[in-house]
Amino acid sequence: MKDRKFAIAFLNAIEKKHESYFVPRRLSIMQCVEIEGTDIACVRVIKDDLPPNICYDIEIMFWRTDLPGYTVKNTRLSAVLF
Repeated sequence: MKDRKFAIAFLNAIEKKHESYFVPRRLSIMQCVEIEGTDIACVRVIKDDLPPNICYDIEIMFWRTDLPGYTVKNTRLSAVLF
């Protein structure tokens, strides 16, 4: 699975986990983030008023994984796959 597809799958899981935020607002998590790249995916939160617990889940998307080559970019709300 390419990194972009992995990122999208993980973001969809975060959206499902936080349905109580997304459903009433008729929002998709994909409206709240920006993904750049395919083989190397960079995920950035673009919705400023996204709750901190959801931002945290996105920030640790790759940061706390044991998979080699995954790291968090130096910006606060970005995750980058290397």
